[in-house]
Amino acid sequence: IHFLDEATLKRWGVPREVVFSVADRNMCRILSKAEIGEEIFCGNIKALELKLPCPEFCSSMIMCNEFRSLVYDRLGAKFLVVAPSRESLLVLKNITNDILEGLGTVILSEYRKAKNPLTTDVLLFTPQDIQIAGRFSIGHNENRED
Repeated sequence: IHFLDEATLKRWGVPREVVFSVADRNMCRILSKAEIGEEIFCGNIKALELKLPCPEFCSSMIMCNEFRSLVYDRLGAKFLVVAPSRESLLVLKNITNDILEGLGTVILSEYRKAKNPLTTDVLLFTPQDIQIAGRFSIGHNENRED
């Protein structure tokens, strides 16, 4: 993975809008090749798990233009996303806070053992926007599992 900074874009002479458009098109191609598994957690929580040919791009798929429509078809227009690492993404049907709290240990565990940890935030996707629905905090004295 190579992050493109302003200096690279300037050196290439490519406008930011063009780079974003090409990146989105490439991400949509990768997403179209994803294996999408549907699972039931805790007895009644419907979830989607994406397995991509390039796992290091898994969490970035949430920004792809086709991500929402892929999830809408399976879970509806309002759903939760957890991305504890770059390689891990879990999409959940919108659930209540008490059920979500039960998943907190799983989210924290995945975050701690991840090679490339990302976030313990739970994102709420609605047709209008994306918000942080919750956050599981890692204690100051806790270390990630390596």
